[in-house]
Amino acid sequence: MERNLEKTLDDTYNQEGIVGCILTDRAGLCLGVKGNASSDSAGLIAAVADQVAKLEPKSGVPIISLQNDNRFAEVELSPKDSLQPLGSRSASTSNHASRNRIARSRRGPDRAVV
Repeated sequence: MERNLEKTLDDTYNQEGIVGCILTDRAGLCLGVKGNASSDSAGLIAAVADQVAKLEPKSGVPIISLQNDNRFAEVELSPKDSLQPLGSRSASTSNHASRNRIARSRRGPDRAVV
């Protein structure tokens, strides 16, 4: 299991534009962090993802985007059995997360991703 988590984080972190990623379980427990990301945000990411999923429970996988002047963050819920991390990228790129949630961050002049 640990190798699977490490591979998931490495695969996400090595994508173009990703500067950091975090992987959480449904309860908000941080399962792994790589690059410019903080394990302190794991619980918040999980809680926001759960609330957004309740807005339209019959729709597909929700994607949550947050941005400011320096970053664009994206959080995506994946199926229960899949494992994908969340990452941070520069404004020009995007990424995905799982029901184990992944947050990614990107840096860029326009936006960033979590």
